[in-house]
Amino acid sequence: MDLLSSGNFSKFFIIFGLMLVLLQTGSCVDQICRFNQQETCYAALEGKLSLQMIQYINISKLELKKENIIICKIVKENIIKPGLYCSRPYLLLSNGTVIINSVTKTDSGRYTLQLTNLQGKDTFTELEVNVEAPIGSVNVSVECISGIIWASCSSEGDSLFFIWTLNGQPHAQGYMTTIYLDRETSENLTCSIKNHFSHGEKSITINHCPGVDRICRFNQTKPCYAALGEKLSLWMVQDIHISKLELKKEESLICKIKMVTFGFYCNRPDVIISNGTVIINSVTRADLGRYTLELYDLEAKLKSTTGLQVNVEVSLMFVIVWTLQMIFLLLLLGGFHIYIRKRTSTQTPGEKQQEDIVLYDK
Repeated sequence: MDLLSSGNFSKFFIIFGLMLVLLQTGSCVDQICRFNQQETCYAALEGKLSLQMIQYINISKLELKKENIIICKIVKENIIKPGLYCSRPYLLLSNGTVIINSVTKTDSGRYTLQLTNLQGKDTFTELEVNVEAPIGSVNVSVECISGIIWASCSSEGDSLFFIWTLNGQPHAQGYMTTIYLDRETSENLTCSIKNHFSHGEKSITINHCPGVDRICRFNQTKPCYAALGEKLSLWMVQDIHISKLELKKEESLICKIKMVTFGFYCNRPDVIISNGTVIINSVTRADLGRYTLELYDLEAKLKSTTGLQVNVEVSLMFVIVWTLQMIFLLLLLGGFHIYIRKRTSTQTPGEKQQEDIVLYDK
């Protein structure tokens, strides 16, 4: 009985198709690609890749090449002998499908399928295979540069696609590894990375950049960070059903507002109150500490007490400006000193005596 007659050849490929279905459902990491597909074939590094060759009945020979090097060859009279014509020991030729059990980076490339019909005519089909390494651990770092928050995300793996979210809301996506955020951003940042086979993510909490004007609220749970020498605004909780509010720092009264008479008191001249916000125009080291906001109801009874920790940081801009000022002052003093020494050394005793007399007369 001729196993390769037209009828048996068709039945052979039907059975082969069923085997492919079972193979695909048996393992979630297997990848099956076909030479009649238009898109690129993606394979996972160290995973299994099955290259299904086009099913033709009236063929006498089939050759699979990768960059002009023969990988497998099937001659019609020997098609039922799997693996007989494969050049690599870890390749398996099964029912017209080349199976790579452990994909490596070298398996990436362009594959060519050459079919020879019974009349000796050749046809060629190509397939691009791209091997991707899975995503490893995700790393997120944040840096403040010139008052702007720069966030960077990285991971091991290939063909990385990045998705950035702020407090669960989409912010940016694409192939960019770095994004910039507003200097006042103080939220939960998540970087998600994916490719065709794997996914990873990491979330961090970011704070504002030091060295810029800062707005803090008494209903926030995180500490408030202020830059030395910069402006700090302490926004107090708005409540129309209060008669008075008091702002204290470690039990010392800083400001007091009476809502009925619109009277207010602040014990520092550089602190002002505007629209329910206490503004410190120039933050000092003494402003570091825990602040307490006390709200009194319309019957003048204490309604609520809220605390806020304020931390004072030295901004990079402050250090740069201070350093430049010191350098300029030293250069000015040094230049004046050189000028006086040079002038004194070039004067004759008579000129020096005359200058002393003039200075004395003045």
